[in-house]
Amino acid sequence: MRGRRTILLLAILITLFCSLCGSPSALAAEHLNASDFGPPNPQGVGKEYYKPGERLEFLYYVVPSDEDKKVKLDDRYYYVYTSLDGVTIRATVFLTTGASIQHQYLNGRCQNPEDSCEILDGTVKMSFHIGDTGSQGGVDEIEVEIKGTVPSVEKRLEIVKALWFEVSDAEDNVLPPVEIRVLNLNQFTQDLDNAKKDYQSLSDNATILEEEGAVTVDAKDCLEKARDNITLAENYYKDGNYIQADEKLKNAEELLDKATFELSKAEANFVYENAGDELEKLSVAIVQFDYTIREAKDAGIPVSSYEFQLITLKSKYTNLAEKNDKTADYLEKSKFDDVIKRSNSVINESATLTMQANSLIAELRKKIDEAKETPTPTPTPTPTPTPQPFFFEQRDRLVLIGAVVAIIIGGGGAAAIAISRYRHKRAFDELK
Repeated sequence: MRGRRTILLLAILITLFCSLCGSPSALAAEHLNASDFGPPNPQGVGKEYYKPGERLEFLYYVVPSDEDKKVKLDDRYYYVYTSLDGVTIRATVFLTTGASIQHQYLNGRCQNPEDSCEILDGTVKMSFHIGDTGSQGGVDEIEVEIKGTVPSVEKRLEIVKALWFEVSDAEDNVLPPVEIRVLNLNQFTQDLDNAKKDYQSLSDNATILEEEGAVTVDAKDCLEKARDNITLAENYYKDGNYIQADEKLKNAEELLDKATFELSKAEANFVYENAGDELEKLSVAIVQFDYTIREAKDAGIPVSSYEFQLITLKSKYTNLAEKNDKTADYLEKSKFDDVIKRSNSVINESATLTMQANSLIAELRKKIDEAKETPTPTPTPTPTPTPQPFFFEQRDRLVLIGAVVAIIIGGGGAAAIAISRYRHKRAFDELK
């Protein structure tokens, strides 16, 4: 008998549990998306822009998109945010039952003890909960009233969120925010002045580069368009048309940024080409030095030290040519500062080596000229030479062999570089 009662009790509990789970009121809140809400139709925020300190009051209506969606809006939390200063928030929930509940943020705190209010980095947040009203209930409307002062902004014309929402069990940004443009007149004036100064500075740089021989046509085209937009922005600004002025000033700033890029590119290309020219001069000097050494050798002048100098110059030329070739990779990746730095290094080193080669040529040329002017002496009997160590006897021969080996090695390196730089190959071929 007792066992039957236990079984009967369990059956009743299971039936009750199943009926509760199947009841609409017991189900979890449905996930909401934007299509569940109707248009909010905010009232009182129709101005193009606002100034800091200006008083702002407006209404926002949270409504279901149709009758069937009313029941979906209950049984969830609503979070109301605003960035206005000295703000008051009032949210009145109107239920389909005819009842209404008011939630309010006033004097820095919630007026309803069941609500939660806090300030996060100047943003006021008020949250409240709408309970489950049953399958026949729902939410007719939530009227949100915002009263506050427009805050200061850092940018000349900045978007400020006067109101936005989060809703539990709903997609992000399920309700459209209320955004206003806030004007910073002082920053606007400063930005206009900065644009004019930047334009003048970039124009001066373009002129200097052009006079030096750089191609600045793309940069100057951007500068001309930037100048036109600055003029329009200034005219709109004077007329109080700040929205149009901001648009034209943005165009000008973008064009000035592009002009800056194009000028850097033009300078990098110009310096890179100059580095190639300096390498060309160095290769010519090395060829002349090589020819002068051969001429001196034919005149009977000792040239061992000069041949070593020639080997050193060829090696340094090869290294500089390789460095200049690798600089092209930086140019392709628009790393213009690196291009200018590397190319200037090649220019300076090449110029120094060219001067060194020319100095050695002049020194050796003087010896050749002196040898030609000196009359040939009458041969006299030569005493038997004192035996010298093998190194000194074979010194010139060893030097010549070493020079040839070095030239072959140097020629191989130059040939590899010459795949991308024909003019360097041509010059280096003449050195062999």
